[in-house]
Amino acid sequence: MNRFLLFLFFSLCSNFSFSNPSLEGDVEKIKAHLDGLVKGGGKLSDERIQLRLKEMASSLEVGTREYYDVFNLIGVSYLLSKDESMVIKSESFFKIALEGGVEAAAQNLAELEFYRDRYKESLYYLSLISNDYIKGERNRVRYYRLKGQILFLSGEVSVNRHKAVDIFEDIEGLDESGISSYFIGFDLFYKGELNLALEKFNSSISLGNESSMMFLGDLYYQGEYVERNIGKASEYYEMAYSLDNARAAFNLAMIYREKQDIEKLKDYIRRAAELGHEKALHIFEKIQQSKPR
Repeated sequence: MNRFLLFLFFSLCSNFSFSNPSLEGDVEKIKAHLDGLVKGGGKLSDERIQLRLKEMASSLEVGTREYYDVFNLIGVSYLLSKDESMVIKSESFFKIALEGGVEAAAQNLAELEFYRDRYKESLYYLSLISNDYIKGERNRVRYYRLKGQILFLSGEVSVNRHKAVDIFEDIEGLDESGISSYFIGFDLFYKGELNLALEKFNSSISLGNESSMMFLGDLYYQGEYVERNIGKASEYYEMAYSLDNARAAFNLAMIYREKQDIEKLKDYIRRAAELGHEKALHIFEKIQQSKPR
C-alpha cells in the first residue's frame, strides 16, 4: 500500500448544485471533511460518512448529475479508509460516476490504476479528461502530477524521464504535496548533483512528503553518497514514522539494534508489525514465542 499512501490524491466533485438545500449542505460538509483527509493524507475511520452518502444516493433521482457526484464521493470515502478490500470496491463507484459524466471520477480511476502499476490503463483514464476540467489550478496540478509520475516510472527512461521532469518543474510551485520536488530531487541525485538534490528533498519534506523523508533517511543510514550519520537518519525516519510508515518503524528498530537498546528495538519492531511490515511481523512473532509462559 505504500504508493497508495504516498502518491494518490483523489478528486472530489468541485461544484455541487442540489435541488434540496439540506442535502446540499450535508454533501458540502462531507466533501470538506474528505478534502481535508486528502490534503493531509489522513484515514477515514468514521463509517457513518459512507452510510450517509449511500443514503443520499438512494434518495436521489437516478441519472441526475447530483446522483453521479455522490457516487464519486462514495468511491473517495472507500479509498480514504485505506483498506485493501475497500480500495477494490471503490472502482465500481467511480465507474458509475464516470458513466454520468463526472470527470473527477476519471482522474480517480487513473490514480487507482497507477496504484496498481497499470500505467497504460491510467493514461487511458487521463485521456478522458477534458481541457476545461484541467483549467482549474488544483485539477491541473493533479492531472499533470500523475502524468509526470507515469512518465518517470515507465517506458524509455531517457525520453520519458526528461518529459516528466519538465512537467514537475512546471507545477512544482503549485504542488502542495511535495511530490514534484521529490521527483526533481530524485532526478538530480542520479545525475550526480547531490547538493541541489538535497535542497529539493528538503523542500519536499517541508510539505510533508513521506518519500523524501525515507530517501534522506536511507541516504544517511547507508552512508554511500554522504557521510554516514545515524542521528540524521533517525530524524528523517521518525518524521516518516509519524505518518505511519512501516518501513521507517522497522529501520528505527534496526538503528536501536545497532545502539544495543533492546527495549526500543522491541518497541519499534512491534510498531512496524502493527503497521504491516512483513519482516517485522515475523520477528515480532518470534519475540512473542520466546517469552516465558
